[in-house]
Parts: sequence; C-alpha cells; structure tokens
Amino acid sequence: MTATSTNLPRQNACAAYLFIGLVVLQIQLLPGQTIAPKGLCSEVVTLLVPQLVFKVPTSTLERVEVRKCLPGVSDSLQIAAWERDSVKPSLVIVTDDFTIVQAAMIGRVFLIETTGGPRDLIYLIVYESGKPRLALKAVSKDRAQIISAGDKIAIKVTRTNGKVEHLSFKWDR
Repeated sequence: MTATSTNLPRQNACAAYLFIGLVVLQIQLLPGQTIAPKGLCSEVVTLLVPQLVFKVPTSTLERVEVRKCLPGVSDSLQIAAWERDSVKPSLVIVTDDFTIVQAAMIGRVFLIETTGGPRDLIYLIVYESGKPRLALKAVSKDRAQIISAGDKIAIKVTRTNGKVEHLSFKWDR
C-alpha cells in the first residue's frame, strides 16, 4: 500500500467532519429567538463570595456567579448560586438579559440587577441555613436603590407602572 491509499479513509473522515461543521454553521436564529443553555454557561463574569477562607479554594465556598452564555449567539446571562462543598449549583437562573446593571452583596444576601432592553430585572438571592433561594425577582423601570443597615438590606424598586416599592430583607450572619 502506498502512503496515499492509507490516508484515504482519514481524508474522507475529515471531509465528513468538515461537511457536518458547515451544515451546523448554516443553522440560524430568527430575530428575537434565543437558545436556552444546557447546564452551566462557561464564562464567569462576576463572582461574589461572602467569606473567603485561608487556604480553601473559592470553588468550594458559598458563592454566587454571573455567567455569560452562548458567546456569539445570544450572550445572555446566567446566575448560579452554590452551597459550600457542592459540585453543582443549587440554584440556576437563566436570564434573557445581556448586561449587569449592578451587583451587591451584604452578608449572605446578593442582589443582581440585569438589563436587556427598556426594563431591568432585579434578582435577590438569600442564603438560609447554607442554602440559596430566590427571594425576589422584580421588573423595574429604574435602577434599584440599595441601603444596608445592621443585619437588614432595604431595596427601593420602581415598577414599570411607576409604583415604588420598599422591600426589606434580613441577612444571615
């Protein structure tokens, strides 16, 4: 056998992979259509950790991550909240938004405000007994105002209808 004939099956396989790749590239989304991520999005763009521990990796601590999804397709954000020593997040929130407006952490209370158009979404994650839960998801027309005092966080939210709400949450020390 010659070198050319032994490479023929490999060349055919490469051509097949190239063809499949070209077919996949031809799939297009309609305007406004997004693809929901399967699992965790790969790129962490914001990391909030309430307590760093000497010589303990951050990846084993309680934390909230904001991740960027599907680069080049929708670039939406995903929020993942982790319990201590967990291999996967206990809470995953998929947003249709692509920009972080603000992020705040006070104790084990996390506020992440995102936008993707004429409104903002406010996500408030509270850890109770080491477990994260979504305590609030609110739509706002303006940036939320955050005030912390003692063991409480107060949030002022202006809803899209103009109604102003004052919310208060106690945080676990």
